Amino acid sequence: MNTQVIAMGAAGVAGFALLVLYVVGLGKRWGVLVPFGIMLLASCMAILSDWTGRVQPTFWFPLQSRRSLIFMIGGILTLIVCLIQMRKVQGKPISPMLGVLLLMGYYSSMLRLHQEGVVSGFQSIIYATVTLIPLILLVPLVVDRVRDIRMILRALLIVNMVWLAMCAVQIAINPNLVTSGNQFRFVGLVGNPQHSAVLIAFFTVSNLFLLLNDEGKLKRFIYLGVLGINLLLLAWTGSRTGLGMCVIGMAAVLYTRLGRAVFFAPIALLLAYFGIKFMV
Repeated sequence: MNTQVIAMGAAGVAGFALLVLYVVGLGKRWGVLVPFGIMLLASCMAILSDWTGRVQPTFWFPLQSRRSLIFMIGGILTLIVCLIQMRKVQGKPISPMLGVLLLMGYYSSMLRLHQEGVVSGFQSIIYATVTLIPLILLVPLVVDRVRDIRMILRALLIVNMVWLAMCAVQIAINPNLVTSGNQFRFVGLVGNPQHSAVLIAFFTVSNLFLLLNDEGKLKRFIYLGVLGINLLLLAWTGSRTGLGMCVIGMAAVLYTRLGRAVFFAPIALLLAYFGIKFMV
């Protein structure tokens, strides 16, 4: 049977299961994390093009080319959950920086309204509303205690695992379409080695936090496995920017365990990185 037919069938089953999970979670605290995962996964995709600007037809191109639409749909679904559970937000503090983020979105919409016309401007306003407001309300809805932050990090882990699985499917079908340039640097589903490295660094730091602070041997085994794959892919990207972000984030997470000694870790990692590059 055609590989694409099998994959699309599996995607359809996964989509139905996700819809059921979304409906079940409409009134539950973790329910908002389901559509939030859709938003995050959509932001982890981009169209891949070669050095001439020609679009590369990856297996996931139908999703990659519609990532803005998928992101907006995820925002609408998240907003619905937020409206249903709005009473849980009452009395909880919301960071002023999130308000600044919303103002930035509306300011960009006003600029587009002025430059591109009424239709494009109002489309941008609607897009900012249904995507930024859910992100502002996400933490107040989920977090009642400090330990509840792990629920959000677990959602990040699940998205990380889905993203890795999608990369694995593309590697199995055509590994040339997950790399870029003469050095064959890893780009994953993002289309750029630097962007991929920054994304992987973000996932790596959150995985490390769960590995150190979550309970359960099976969970820690999963965290360790995903962390190892992320580090391998990060090295494959060859991005010094992503490596630097990962080192700084891991140092911050490890500070509570290692104290000031953690400040020597970035130096050791950088020396190891440049040593490997020199050997290559």
